[in-house]
Amino acid sequence: MKASIFLFHRVSPQRDKLWDPLSPERFDEILKYLKSKFEIYHAEKILSLTPTLSKAEGAKKPLAAIVFDDGYKDYIEYSLPLLKKHNLPSSMYVVTSSVESGSPPWTYVLDNALANTKKSKLDIDISLLPAELKNTSWKNGSDKIAFAKKFKPYLKKISDAKRRTIFEQTIRSLNDVEAPQNLMMSWNEINQIKVAGTVIGSHTVSHPLLSKIENEKEIENELSLSAEKIKEHTGDFPLTISYPIGSFDERVKKIAVKTGYKFGLAVDQKEYESVKHDLFEVPRIELYNEPLLKTKLRINGTLEKIKKVLR
Repeated sequence: MKASIFLFHRVSPQRDKLWDPLSPERFDEILKYLKSKFEIYHAEKILSLTPTLSKAEGAKKPLAAIVFDDGYKDYIEYSLPLLKKHNLPSSMYVVTSSVESGSPPWTYVLDNALANTKKSKLDIDISLLPAELKNTSWKNGSDKIAFAKKFKPYLKKISDAKRRTIFEQTIRSLNDVEAPQNLMMSWNEINQIKVAGTVIGSHTVSHPLLSKIENEKEIENELSLSAEKIKEHTGDFPLTISYPIGSFDERVKKIAVKTGYKFGLAVDQKEYESVKHDLFEVPRIELYNEPLLKTKLRINGTLEKIKKVLR
């Protein structure tokens, strides 16, 4: 059985220099295209199908699902109305600490601080940084954005403990930027979208890169405590754990099974094939705010084939 699972995060007219959301107009175009190409179900329904099935019962086109990570409030204002317009289902995987506090995941907080600071230097312990990032000063806005575009990818490669240390130092240094507020859905709003048909799953407690956490108890807490919060507030234990930034390893998969999840979602820019992927390493195809032609190539798998040839 094969299926394409398309991953989104934010849909908003708001523009962002470091992490640009899809515009509502582009999201509408993408949904129209997906509907023409695929039979779209909840990811959880597709992954529950017998692996030998090539299509769901009654489906005439290839299978696909639409999923969202993080739990941004703009899902209610922009994404859900367009999904309803096209009569398409979706799933939402929430970061439970963000639901509780209202503060976005650390990735957004970091981008927001770097994009909006008026300071010309990041005052942190540069011994924690690689050679190419030790110059933490910038002459202008372009230099700052260029630094930021290298800085966050580095944080995604290192241990979780080191990442937290650098992140905390960064936020203390860039203290002229207020923490972003009112961007995340509350439990009440999550229950509203659940009633509207959205499946709710977990995206952990604090959005760490799970495979970069050394202590397995910490991994277990990220998976189990988020699931318990979702069950407490929605009444249902989540079927799915969406690994933040697609980060997982065999330890993470084993703990996800132990916790009681049925599915684990990664990000690998390819379709799910039941003969290749187990249910705790399901690949997703992430879609971005880019020209529609490029998005269509990404949806059809053509872009990855081109990249493979060029490599």
